[in-house]
Amino acid sequence: MRPVRLLVEGFTSFRKPQEIDFRELDLFVITGPTGSGKTSILDAVTLALYGMVPRAGKQDLKELISLGASQVKVQLDFRVAGTDYRVARKIPRRGAQSATFERMEGDTAVPEVERGGVMAVNDRVVEILGLDYQSFTTAVLLPQGDFATFLKGNVNERRNILIRLLDLDRFRRAGKLARQEASDLRTAVGAVEELLVQEYGDATSEALGETRTRARDAEEAAGTVEAAYGEARSSLAEREKISAGCRDCRDLVASLEAQEAQLDEAASGLREQSVRDAETGAALDAAERARSEAQEARRRAREVWDETAAETGGEGVLATLKADAKSLREADKEIERRSTELKQNDEARGEAASRAEQLRARQESVATAEAEATQAHEAAIEARRSAEEALRIAERAEELSRDHNAKVARLDALRDQVAEAEARCKEAIKNRDQQEVELRAVETEHRAAGLRTHLRHGDECPVCGASVEELPTTDAEIESVLTAHDSAVREARELVVAIERELSALRAKFEEGEAAAKALERQLRELEDPLALGDARAEGTNAAEVEKEAKERRETEKSRARAILDEVAASKAALAALEATRVEAEKARDLAWERVEAANQRLSDGLGDPLPEPVEEAIEARRQRLQEATEARSAAETACETAEEAYREAAEARRSVTEDLAELDRQRAHHRTLLGERNEQLGRLSVEAPAPPVPADSEGPEAETTKLKVYTGTLREAAGRRAAELENELDTLDASIRSHASTAGVDAAPLDAVAATAALEKAAHEARRLADQCAHEIAVLERRIERKANMEAEIEEKRGRMRRYEKVANELKTDRFIGFLLDESIEDLALRASNELRQISAGQYSLASSRNNFSVVDHANADERRSVVTLSGGETFLASLALALALAHGIADIAGHSAGARLDAMFIDEGFGTLDPESLDQAVEALERLRDGERMVGIITHVPTLAERIPDGLSVERKVGGTTVGVR
Repeated sequence: MRPVRLLVEGFTSFRKPQEIDFRELDLFVITGPTGSGKTSILDAVTLALYGMVPRAGKQDLKELISLGASQVKVQLDFRVAGTDYRVARKIPRRGAQSATFERMEGDTAVPEVERGGVMAVNDRVVEILGLDYQSFTTAVLLPQGDFATFLKGNVNERRNILIRLLDLDRFRRAGKLARQEASDLRTAVGAVEELLVQEYGDATSEALGETRTRARDAEEAAGTVEAAYGEARSSLAEREKISAGCRDCRDLVASLEAQEAQLDEAASGLREQSVRDAETGAALDAAERARSEAQEARRRAREVWDETAAETGGEGVLATLKADAKSLREADKEIERRSTELKQNDEARGEAASRAEQLRARQESVATAEAEATQAHEAAIEARRSAEEALRIAERAEELSRDHNAKVARLDALRDQVAEAEARCKEAIKNRDQQEVELRAVETEHRAAGLRTHLRHGDECPVCGASVEELPTTDAEIESVLTAHDSAVREARELVVAIERELSALRAKFEEGEAAAKALERQLRELEDPLALGDARAEGTNAAEVEKEAKERRETEKSRARAILDEVAASKAALAALEATRVEAEKARDLAWERVEAANQRLSDGLGDPLPEPVEEAIEARRQRLQEATEARSAAETACETAEEAYREAAEARRSVTEDLAELDRQRAHHRTLLGERNEQLGRLSVEAPAPPVPADSEGPEAETTKLKVYTGTLREAAGRRAAELENELDTLDASIRSHASTAGVDAAPLDAVAATAALEKAAHEARRLADQCAHEIAVLERRIERKANMEAEIEEKRGRMRRYEKVANELKTDRFIGFLLDESIEDLALRASNELRQISAGQYSLASSRNNFSVVDHANADERRSVVTLSGGETFLASLALALALAHGIADIAGHSAGARLDAMFIDEGFGTLDPESLDQAVEALERLRDGERMVGIITHVPTLAERIPDGLSVERKVGGTTVGVR
């Protein structure tokens, strides 16, 4: 795991968001004053990965939230085996921790856990890094106070850490899988053995021999029955052919009997139709003579009607003449009524014209008065607006004057407050200066105690620059005096600041008020000679009353004008209505005259000139003559239609007889054809019959029909004889089929031929089924015997695999193979760490291991071997550093290609201050060798020499707003 970028906010001293970029760093130092937040950088990395930190664990994380912050937010981008990941966590003051874990593919973030949640993220981080929290803080992150945990820790803890680092747990998993496989195989063997007993106990060679004997017997029986069935089936096929011929003969007999009856009926029909033919011929001749007479009478009636219609003009002309006579009377009455209306209309129009003239004169007078009233109202409005503007100016001047006086009074008060605050500020500054002088005098007198007040364990001494291990002593009285003077100076300074802020605010208010007063004066000067407020209000009241009176007068004149306009409009409407009435009456009268002239013309054309008197009686006489001629013509038409109907009925009867005779001829021809076909059908049935009779020219239809009837009887007798012969042949075949059935053991005595053959077929199928069933049983038994042998071989194979899995599972127990690997790995690690320790201790020390415990060999003291717990602080640091370097440098070689974790980064917190210059040089050289191996090594230190030796690093600085980090 190699860090790439860290984002932290609200965590210990990192109150504001801070970004730390590790991309350009390999071997680097983290420097800064004590308490600035150097260790917090490593804690933030651990918090992002595991959700806990060494100094707080899981339970006290909220104690690490920055003062004034609501939550901790950390985000770490890191790389493992060339893949970039991003883990982020939030820890609020109230509520639960939340976490996300993503894989970065370019700019795209792909979730690494299906569902969010702290536990899922923690498990996935451990899976990818190959390190849990304990292993990470032991082998990668070595925090203050826990630097030598791996060196001096419990044996079991050290073994568990190596198991995770070397991924030896895979052997545990392999052993577990082997035990599971052995158990599964044992279960499978038991299941197969039980199946053999329950399902394959009868699968023996003896059972196979018995089944084959039964199969041979069944096959012989099936052959016998199938042969008998074949013979019976052939006989049945022959019987079906003969049976079909017998049915054809019987059908032909029935058909000929029916045809014989039809020919007898046809002969009777011919006799009846001959009689009807003579009767219908005589009736048709009589009907034709009556029709000719009726047609002549109708012609004469039509001629009389045409002459009468020509003389009278016809019904239409007479109706028109009657309507014209009526229209003439109505038009005369209309002319008389319209003439009276026109006379009355002339009188009314004269009166209306006189009234309209009077209204026009009144309208001109009212319009002049309205114009004068409108001008007076407009002048009053203008005067009122001028008075309102003068009042607004007067009111604005009054308001500005009042505001200006108030501002001047406020400025006077603020001027006094500023003066009083300036005096208090001078007094406070004087008091502050006096308190500072007294504090410096007391600090000079008690300098050591003054330094102690600000010192903490581990801080850099302001005198010598070394780390403070023990605070200087002082008595309570001196410390009390220093604290009191320090408090007095702080209070005096705070008082000066407060008064200065108050004075600044008062001056700002004074300047603001002074500017406002000047603005008010400027606005007063800009107003043009305002009237006194009372005078302006009086002028406004007078102007409003004048406007009101002018408005009322204008409205009165407008009302009068509207009334005159209404009267004028009514007068014009009355004249227009009279004129329209006049025009309408004249038009109606002219139309009536036109109707009179037209009616006279049509009556003269129809009745002659001069018109007969009275006109209506002359028209009625003509109409009576026309009606009599019409009635005579209608009677002739009806008689003609009756004669026509009688003729049609006689013709229809004659046609029906003719068609019946033709139908009888067609039937006779059909019978002749049908008898020829049936003669041929008898020939196909092996029956010899005479040819059909040929009709003679002298024979009539009835004689020919009788000869066909006799021939039909001859054919019927021949077909009956052939049917009897075929029935005898059927009886012979039935006896043969029963014989075949008896041969096969089937009782066919009560059965007909078809049923006997079906019974024989069923017996053949059953015999074949039994034979096939025996053959199938043989095949099934042979397969089961083969399957039984295969299962027995499978049991032996699985037993062998089970024994091998059990052996592997026993060997992969922790106290055997894994224990051997741990012992060898610790020996290898001790050897590598010993080489590192010899280099950084100038050959004085080396490491050895025994029973998974480390011991140190002191070559400067006769190669004395002693426990690592006896090492001093500096010696412990060197030994622990050597072990950590060996672990980081050699983890891949120790574990081969199966290492669970690659230690691409190491962070060391403190410890270098305990080394002498020579040991420090050796330690730095060892760390540089790690950098050559492309590993990141970060060191938190207060040692200037180390910071100078390693130019790259992070500089941590604590400011008022929070800690900041810069890259050196």
